[in-house]
This record gives sequence, C-alpha cells and structure tokens, in this order.
Amino acid sequence: MITLEGASGSGKTRLGTEFLQWCSVQNATILQGHAFEGSSTLPFQPLIDALRVRIEQENAPDDLLPDVWLAELSRLLPELRERYPDLVVPHNEDAIIRTQIFEAVARLCHALSRQRVLVLFLDDLHWANPDLLGGIYYLIQRWQQSCSAIMVILSFRPDQENNAATSLTDWSKKLRRLMPSVVHQPLQPFLASDILYLLQSLTATIQEETLFSFALPAETSAEHLDVLAEKLYALTNGHVLYTIETIKSLIEQKAFSSLQKLLHTHEKISDLVQDMLPASIQEHILLCLKQSTPAAQALAMAIAIQGPDASFEQLCGTAKLSENESLAALDELQDLALLRQNTEQDEHPYRYLFTYSKTSEILKATASKTRYQLMLSRTRSAAS
Repeated sequence: MITLEGASGSGKTRLGTEFLQWCSVQNATILQGHAFEGSSTLPFQPLIDALRVRIEQENAPDDLLPDVWLAELSRLLPELRERYPDLVVPHNEDAIIRTQIFEAVARLCHALSRQRVLVLFLDDLHWANPDLLGGIYYLIQRWQQSCSAIMVILSFRPDQENNAATSLTDWSKKLRRLMPSVVHQPLQPFLASDILYLLQSLTATIQEETLFSFALPAETSAEHLDVLAEKLYALTNGHVLYTIETIKSLIEQKAFSSLQKLLHTHEKISDLVQDMLPASIQEHILLCLKQSTPAAQALAMAIAIQGPDASFEQLCGTAKLSENESLAALDELQDLALLRQNTEQDEHPYRYLFTYSKTSEILKATASKTRYQLMLSRTRSAAS
C-alpha cells in the first residue's frame, strides 16, 4: 500500500495517475476512483467509480462471484440486475448492508487479482465519508488475510478533517499499524534545485523536438536557466502546481522562443516571470479559499491588505477575529498551502507571507468593493 499525502496542488493526483499508466503497461488491472467535495452524502461513490468501468468490461461477472455476493454488489451497481434479473434481494438493515457491500467488493477484487495484479487508486480521500474510510480498512484486512495480489494507493490532504472530525493523519497511522510495510509518501514543495532540473529537462525536450530555437551557447543558457529557476522559486515558493502552471504559461505564450532576446539580464528574466499570472493558478487559489472557513477567508484578505509586515494583532483587528479564531485560521491557510511563515526577517519571526507572491493581487482584484473598503477602513482606523 502507498499513501500520497500533501496539500492541495502538491501533485498527488498527477503522481498517482502517472504510476497507474506505468502499471497498465505492465498489464495490471487498474481500478480508479476519487472523492470530491460534497461526496460525503455518497459514501460508496469512489468505489462505484472504480468498479463500474471494470464490471462493464467483464463478459461474465458471475464467473467472478457467486450469486449471493453479486446480489450484494448490485447495491453499488444496479445495472447488474439488468444482466441477472434473478439475483436475490439482499438484506436491508444498515449495519448488515455496509458489511456485506465491503465483503462483496473484497471478494470481487480478490477474484480479479487472481487473473492479474490489481492496482486500486482512491484519490482525494479527505472528502470521503467516514463509512468509506472504515470500509477501506476492512478491505485491506481482508486482502491481507487472502494474500491477494492487490496494490492500494490512497491520496489525501493529511491535515484536513473529514466529516466525522476524524484526523486523516490518525487514520493513516492506523493503516500503517495494520500494514507496517506501507510506503508513506509525503509530497513536499520543489526546492530551487528541483525547478532548475525541471527547466533543464524541459529545455532538452524542446531542443530535441525542435519546437523552439536556442542560439545561446550551452554555458550561457545554463546560467540563464539558473536565474529563471531562482525567480520561479521566489514567485511560487516551490509550490508544485504554481510552478508547473507558470512554466506552461511561459511555453503557451511562446516566451521561450525569444530567450535570446529576453534573457540578457537578470532584470528581464524577473520581468518575464512576474508578468505571468496563469488563470489556472488564480482559479486554484480562489477555490481553496471558497472551500475554507469564513475566518480563513477574512484573515487572508487582511494579509492581502496589510502586507507581510503586519503584526498578528493588526491582522486580528482588520479581520475582526479573536486571537483563537485567527490562530485557527492561520493553521487552516497553512494547511491549504496558501500561507507560509516568514522566516526571512529575524526581527519579525511570526509574520506571514502568501505562498504564491501574487495572491494579494488576486484577492484584492476579486474581492467585493464593500468587503474591501470595510477592511481597508479598519486598517486605517487602527493606524490612526
């Protein structure tokens, strides 16, 4: 089992799907499902997504499961009753339903794994219903007991509470106790050296595919890429999504085609990067804030208005939050990877910066005029 843990935009889904593509080439059976915001009312939805496509491809599902378990599986996939109208009607007691459904899924996946190695990827489990989390634990136990050839990949944001206020971090620790051999893969932001390596790889790819022309000598190009990596890191603080989307935007706008003209000075490299504000990054930041609490939204706006030099007390006043509310909001914004603590100013060790340096610009441009003027007025009143 592999757990992929990281903040929104850290690359969990991309890493998981890339690995699935490799597994598919190795002739593994692939099952993939994901939870989404609001899916707590649909506790089995990620499993339904994972199983439906595979069952539709199966010529004879009754070769995989006896009728009694096929009937239980039909609770998730009612279309099975169209193919097998004589299936018995299963029990309707809630406790029995949950247990029997997960047992049917466990038996189906075990049967599939006897044909080929099976890989199950369940994504974004921070949105999952607690019943599903408990069911996953049950499935893994059953597959262990059966020595099933099944790899399970689970991705989630570790610090986000699910709908039962159960810490996903604690849940993943419980899984690791069940399976000591689990591969725990926390996804961290890029280092500046990672961004440089990415740019070098991209440059090599571009040259091979002759999409762009580079007239700069190799050593000069390397020097400029060093500066470009540094500027990208300063803009994105290594956030994976922000870095990738900025590079994609540079390519789409054919910025790399004029490297020889633009990269004469460090200032021009900085201008090249700072001019980029991809719509995808703006959408991601606004979506994260929309999914956050009102207190986190208010504190983010206060930071955008007052800037990185504002004290904690000043932010509380502008956001009109108590100290405890502000502390919780700070934790929430950091968990969402929207905010980071400023470690660059020794005299202000507890000041905060946005992860993406243009977040203030985005928030002020998209805020309602009333909200913006109200918070600006509070800031001015506190200063006078």
